[in-house]
Amino acid sequence: MKNRSYILLSVASVAIAATVVLTNRHVTRNHIKLPPKVRSSHSPKAAAQTIKNREAYFFHMLRDPAVNKIPNGIRSKELALYSSLPKSTLKSGSAAYDWSEAGPNDVGGRTRALAIDTRNSNIVIAGGVSGGIWKSTDQGESWQLKNSPDETYSVTSICQDTRSGQENNWYYASGEFNGNSADATGSFYSGYGIYKSTDNGETWNIVYGSNTAPFEWDDISDYISKIKVNPYNGDLILAAHSYGLIKLSETDGTYSLSGELGGGNDHVYCDFDIDSQGNILAVLSEANFNEGSTPDNSPGVYYKQYNATAFSQIDASSTTFPSTHDRSVIRFAPSNTNIGYVFTNIDETNISFHKIDLTNNELIDRTANLPAFDSNNGKLGPQANYNMTLAVKPDDEDFIIIGNTSLFRSNDGFASSPTKDYSWIGGYETDGGNGQYTNHHADCHITIFDPNNNDAVWSGHDGGLSYVADITQNTTASSLMPWIDKNNGYNVTQFYTIADINTADDDRYIGGTQDNGTPAFRYNTSTSGSENISSGDGGYCYLGANYAYVSSQNGTVIRTNYDAQNFPINPFGNDGAEWSFVVPADATGQLYINPFVINPNNEEVMYYAAGENVWINKAIEDIFDFDNSNMSGWSAPSVLDVPGYTVTTMAVSQSPANVLYYAAYAESGNPLVYKVENSTVDEGSLVRNDISINEANSGSYPNCIAINPRDANEIIVIFSNYNVPSIFYSSDGGVNYTQIDGNLSYSVVTTDPTASDVSVRGAAILNWDDEKTYYISTSIGLYKTQTLNGTSTVWENVATNNLGNVVCNMVKTSDLDGKVVTATHGRGIFVGKPSSGTGFSPESTAKNNSSFTVYPNPSDGMFNIDVKTASGSNMFISILDNNGRIVFENKFNSQEELNSYQFNLTDVSAGIYIIKLNLDNQVYAQKISIR
Repeated sequence: MKNRSYILLSVASVAIAATVVLTNRHVTRNHIKLPPKVRSSHSPKAAAQTIKNREAYFFHMLRDPAVNKIPNGIRSKELALYSSLPKSTLKSGSAAYDWSEAGPNDVGGRTRALAIDTRNSNIVIAGGVSGGIWKSTDQGESWQLKNSPDETYSVTSICQDTRSGQENNWYYASGEFNGNSADATGSFYSGYGIYKSTDNGETWNIVYGSNTAPFEWDDISDYISKIKVNPYNGDLILAAHSYGLIKLSETDGTYSLSGELGGGNDHVYCDFDIDSQGNILAVLSEANFNEGSTPDNSPGVYYKQYNATAFSQIDASSTTFPSTHDRSVIRFAPSNTNIGYVFTNIDETNISFHKIDLTNNELIDRTANLPAFDSNNGKLGPQANYNMTLAVKPDDEDFIIIGNTSLFRSNDGFASSPTKDYSWIGGYETDGGNGQYTNHHADCHITIFDPNNNDAVWSGHDGGLSYVADITQNTTASSLMPWIDKNNGYNVTQFYTIADINTADDDRYIGGTQDNGTPAFRYNTSTSGSENISSGDGGYCYLGANYAYVSSQNGTVIRTNYDAQNFPINPFGNDGAEWSFVVPADATGQLYINPFVINPNNEEVMYYAAGENVWINKAIEDIFDFDNSNMSGWSAPSVLDVPGYTVTTMAVSQSPANVLYYAAYAESGNPLVYKVENSTVDEGSLVRNDISINEANSGSYPNCIAINPRDANEIIVIFSNYNVPSIFYSSDGGVNYTQIDGNLSYSVVTTDPTASDVSVRGAAILNWDDEKTYYISTSIGLYKTQTLNGTSTVWENVATNNLGNVVCNMVKTSDLDGKVVTATHGRGIFVGKPSSGTGFSPESTAKNNSSFTVYPNPSDGMFNIDVKTASGSNMFISILDNNGRIVFENKFNSQEELNSYQFNLTDVSAGIYIIKLNLDNQVYAQKISIR
C-alpha cells in the first residue's frame, strides 16, 4: 500500500498647472503582439512548483503557527461563532447603505453539484463549492440564490427524489475534500451536514449534521462527495470521504446514518451510481487513512442488486484494475444496466478506464484508447483526484463523456481511439494553447444529460456552467462543440482581490479570482458583461488614470490601456491593447498572490514585493509597450530588504502623501512591519523605521495594512492566521498599537479551549458623513465598527441579508463617495452605497485653536488659503477634483502664526473641488467652487 498522508477527521504663491503632458512611450506596431497566457493553478501545464506555491501560500496565510496546521473543522467552528455575533443589514455607522450583489454576472465558479428536474428541464439546481445553492426556472437564463445567508455555502452534490409523488423533495450534501481555496492544504473545506428541500428547491433545511462535536471531523457526514435517492426504496445513499457508502434513514422525522459499504477510516475516496431499478454500482479507493490495516471491504468495484442485502465485488481477481489507486468515478449505462464504466486515478500521472460487464462479472480494460492528443491539455489524468467527470448517454451504452482538465467523448465506449476533432469537446482550446474552449471552462467536475432530452448535456466546471443542446453533433478543427455559457447571474466567482476605488461614482470593478483570471465589468444598478484582463489565477490589480494593471499567479503583472469608454482592454487577443509586462526581470521569491502597489499620489510609481525585497519603479508608465521582460526603471533599495523574510503586504498613504508601510513574514520568526516616511526620494535618502508589533505571535502572517486616506498615521495591521491576535490598530504611525480583535476572537476574552477564531483577511477605514467607520473582511463575512475599544471592541456583521457568512477576502472603501466594496471567495463582488449623506463636511471647524479659511469662494480660480497655527508646524495641502483626482499637493512649513497661501487654478475645469489640510495629525476639508 502506498504511503500517503491524510488528516482525519512656505512660498508666497503657488502656480498649479492643470495640463498633463505625457511623453511618447509607445512603439509603432507593425503587427499585433500578444502576451502569453498564464495557466491556472489547476492547469495541467502549470509547473509543479506553481501548484506547490499556491498550496504554500494559503497554508502559511491561514495556519495556526503554534501547531503548524490549519485547525481541523475550523469552518464549522467559525460558523458557530458567526451565529452569535451582532448583525447589521443596510447601515454603515448611522448612514443608511444599500448593498448589492454586483457580479460579475457572466463569470461562474467551481461547480461540483448540478441536477435537472425530471419533470421540467427548465428547472435546474446547481451548487458552488463555496457559493451556495442556486435555482433556475428558465434553463439557466437566470438564477436565484436559495440559501439563507446563515446556511453553509459549501455544496458538493445535489439530487432529486425521482419517485412518483416525491419529486419536490431535493437534497444536497456539503464539504469539499479536494481543492477549495477558501481553506487550504492541511484543512479541508468542511461541510455542515445534509440539507433537504420539500418545495422543489425553494427553501432548504438541515436534516442531519454533526452535533456531538461540530468543531472536529468526527462524523462521516462531514465530507460528502455524492448524494442520491434510491428509487427502489427511498434510501438516501451518500459517498463519504474516509469511509465509503453510507445510508441516511428517516424515522418519524429523525435522521440517522448507517454503513453500507466500507468502514471507518478505510477509504479516502468512493463513488457510486444507482440505476432506475435501484441497483447500485460502487467503487472504493485503495488509499485509506489506516495505513497498514486491513479494511472491512477490499478496494475495487462493487455491485448490489435492488433486493439484495450485501454488495459483491466485481472481478476481484482482475489483473488490469490497478491495485494501487486513489479516486474513481463510476457510472451505469442507463440504457443497459448490465453495463457500467469506471474511471480511476492511480497517482499524479497515471489513470485507468474500464468497462464493467455485470453479466460476465468482468472489468474490461480500455485505458489504452483514452485521449492522448498532447502531453498536457489533450489527455486525461494530470490533476490527480481534483477534477474527474464521467457520464453515459441515456439511450446509448457506448456514448461516453469523460474529462478532468479537458472534456472528451467516445461513441464506442473507448473500444477504439477517437480522433482529436471528434473527441475533444471542452475545457482547454484544442490547438494546444492555454486558452479556454469557447463557452466552456477547463477543470471539469460534473457532466449530466438532460433527463428529458437524451442529446442535451450540462457541464459544471471551474468556470461555472455550460450547456449544449446536441452532444452528438459532428465537430471539426474549425467547428467546435457549440456550448452555451449559462452563467447568467450564477454568482459563485471566487475572488482573491479587488482594486482600489480612485474616483467618485466609478462603475468599473475589477478583481483577481481563482481560475477565472481578472474579470473587469461595470455595475451601477445592473451589471454589464465582463472582460477577463489576465489569465490563470488573477492577483492584485489597479485602475489608474492612464493604465490598468493586472497580475496573475506568482507575480506576473501586465500594464494595459483603456478603450474610448475608459474600460481596460484585454491584452490577450485584442488588437487595441497596448500592453507590457512591468515586473522587474531580476525579481525572485514572489508569492502566489503577490502584492504590488501603485502610488495613488503619483501613478508613475509602483512598489513590487518579491521575497525579501521591495522593488520601486518611479517611471512605470515609461516602460515601452509589448515588452516581455525588462529592468527599465527598477531598483530594489537595500535599505528596504528584509533578509530571511518574505514581504507580504504593502500600502501607500494619501495624506500626507507617499508614506510607505510594508510587512514581512517568516515561518518561525516574529512578523516585521516597517514605515518609510517619503518613499519617492532617491534611494540614498530613503529612511526606514521599524514599527513591528511586539504583541504579534511568532509565525503570524501580515496580510493587509490599511491606512486612513485622511491621516497617514492611522493604520490597521491584519494577520490572517487562525488562533493568533489578528487586528492591531495604531493612531501614531506604528509607535503604539492596540489589539482590537474584540468579539471576533473568543480566545481573547475567554479561556474556553473550544472557543472559536476567524481568519481576518483585510481592513479599510472610511471617512463619510462626518463619521469614521472601520471595516474588516473575514472568513465569515464583512464587519464594521465606529468605536475601537481594544479587546472589548464590538464588530458588527455587515449586510447580513446579502453577504451573510461568505468568505470575504478583501474590502475597499472610498472617502470620495462613501462606497464600500468587498471581494468574496464564492459569491463575487458586493457593493455598499450610501443612500444618504454628504461626505466631506465643508463646514469642518478647526481644532486646537487652528483655523482654515478659503476665500473668495466661489472663485474664478484665483484664491487664498489662510491657516492659523503655531510657528514651525508642518502642513500638507492637497486639492482634489470632483472625481477624487489630486490636482495639487505639497508640504508646507509655517513661518508665522497666520500663514497665507495664494493659488492659481485658472487652468482647470469649472466645478467643485475639495481642499484638504493635514495639520498636527488632524485632517480638515472644505469645498471650493471654481467658475
